[in-house]
Amino acid sequence: MLPGADPSTELKNAATAALRVLRSSPDARVGIVLHDLEERRFEVESVFDDVLSPDRILPGGTGQGRAWDMSLGSPLSTWPMVSAALGALELCLRSCQYTAMGLFLRSPYFGDATEEGPQQALLDGWLRKNNYFELDLLSLADIANDAPAAEFPDCSALVMRLCGLETEVRSWPATAGPAFWSGAFDRALRTLNWPGERALDSTEFQCADKWRELLARLAGLGGVAGEMGPAECLGRLRRLADDTLFQPEGSGAPIQILGMLETPGLSFDLLWVIGMHDQAWPRPLRPNALIPAGLQRRLRIPRACPDTELKFATAKTEQLRLAADEVVFSWPRQSGEETLRPSALIEGFPRAPEMDLPAGVENRIHATAGIEALADERMPRWQRGATARGGSALVKAMAACPFQAQARFRLFAESLQQPSPGISSIDAGRIAHLALQWLWADWKGSDGLKRLEHGALLQVVNSVVERTCRHIIKGSGALKTALRTIETERASARIVALCLHDLQRPGFVVEDLEKGTDLQLEGVGLRMRVDRIDRLDDGGLLLIDYKTGQTSIRDWLGERLREPQLPLYALALGDDVRALAFGNLAAGKEGFIGIGETGIEGTDIEALSESARRMDGVRDWDEITALWGRVLKALMRSFADGDARVAPRRVSEECRFCDLTAFCRRHELAGQGALFDG
Repeated sequence: MLPGADPSTELKNAATAALRVLRSSPDARVGIVLHDLEERRFEVESVFDDVLSPDRILPGGTGQGRAWDMSLGSPLSTWPMVSAALGALELCLRSCQYTAMGLFLRSPYFGDATEEGPQQALLDGWLRKNNYFELDLLSLADIANDAPAAEFPDCSALVMRLCGLETEVRSWPATAGPAFWSGAFDRALRTLNWPGERALDSTEFQCADKWRELLARLAGLGGVAGEMGPAECLGRLRRLADDTLFQPEGSGAPIQILGMLETPGLSFDLLWVIGMHDQAWPRPLRPNALIPAGLQRRLRIPRACPDTELKFATAKTEQLRLAADEVVFSWPRQSGEETLRPSALIEGFPRAPEMDLPAGVENRIHATAGIEALADERMPRWQRGATARGGSALVKAMAACPFQAQARFRLFAESLQQPSPGISSIDAGRIAHLALQWLWADWKGSDGLKRLEHGALLQVVNSVVERTCRHIIKGSGALKTALRTIETERASARIVALCLHDLQRPGFVVEDLEKGTDLQLEGVGLRMRVDRIDRLDDGGLLLIDYKTGQTSIRDWLGERLREPQLPLYALALGDDVRALAFGNLAAGKEGFIGIGETGIEGTDIEALSESARRMDGVRDWDEITALWGRVLKALMRSFADGDARVAPRRVSEECRFCDLTAFCRRHELAGQGALFDG
């Protein structure tokens, strides 16, 4: 007998002993016995692959053969190929959350994963970014047909299959017998090109055959089940898959992993019995809760009578002891916080020598690596004159952290977004911006706004916002309708409040809306879009940037501006710009806040001379625009030079919600004391 520190160590001891036996005698037969194999199946598989078949853990290694085989099957529904088929059929019938759609798009069991996989992964990211929280395959086909080709990833083969699926599914009746649905499900999967173009390995081939047998069993229910809808029939198919155990045919592997009841009549060169501690052997009593305990003991029902269990365990232990030339009974000293002892039935057996465990596959990989210190904080220089993606967002990221700017806008690094069931903040901002664009395109300026009485203003704004919501929040159904109603009411209230502040201003003309403008800074081309440009009575321009969050004019100060958009727009549009303002749409804080050469009555747009204390003593408009030019050029010069240092402006601020933590490894830098709040 041999103790292990814990259940995991027990498994590693057994796998290591089996490996040593096979190395010394390749024809040897080894048996590994667990009384709780069903519960620990996946843990056993992981440990034995780590020790005996490490190549399978590496990318592309799943086709490698194993030196071991497990007798116990697992539910057919848990095998990846069948799980993918059931998930796809579910998506044919109803909307599921984005995680289910992502599993379908990234599955290797539909279409040609080698050719289409990367594009479908991009499609998963596109759907998440556009906040598709729930979706079905038929809706995905509609989206593919409606979305602009420039935005939607090129998944033409997938779209063709989805269109064929749409034709198939729409032909299904409301109810039919199981035989019909069995054929319909099979046709739907074939339309989706299940199980894929690649060659199947032996296990997958057997799994596909078992799935076809399952469909035949479903069709056979027609004799006892009447007509039903597709969702009900799919539910029955899933239950059949849950109840069907599948284990690929044995490969004649020299190591056999068995349950306690599967050993009679077998003989081995080495037999290792795991989990023989005092809490598990003899097995604890588990009488049937629905039958009187006294009756169960009197009838000597298994698991209900102590002496019956003791007799069974004693006989089983003796049978195992004689099943091989070398038999090792092991038990864990500790399981969680519970201290364990060996079963009384094995205490008299001789003690086996302690095992020296080999390093796990991850440690073996690490041990082969050479350690090299390299401070790589610079990317190749920017190609002078080329236009960078991101526009003002690039400059904002560069001010926040050089690494963030280089990673996001040159390496295109970003995490997968998580859609929300309601309206995302991005969509809420898009609705407000588009509604204001449409409104001011009609009003043209303050005179057009003043022609509307308050009641008419409410009606016009509500109508435009409602149209905007229909444009951005697509889809039918009660949920989408409710979301559009809620957002129409919320956005209309904020826009009306902002328009009332416009009414208090001196006269102005809206000169441009969503104006595209280009700017070259230190050889980096920036393409930007200004929300709104007002021509004031004195001839100067007021640039307005709508914001739904917190705003402060102090975000335009310092060597690393927090909000560089409006200063960038001012540089791009030249000397006519005489004021900048945030159009605040935050609930309860609607209005205009900013600075100008002179103040603007009826708003919080202050004259620069009066805001000198807030603007660090700068009183002259030409002086502050020159300051912005120097600061922004310095940021873009660093970007063009390839500066990619992990140097956040403030760790607690810039890193709090950054999704590039695993990429920049800032935790390691913080642990070394290289990062701190400035």
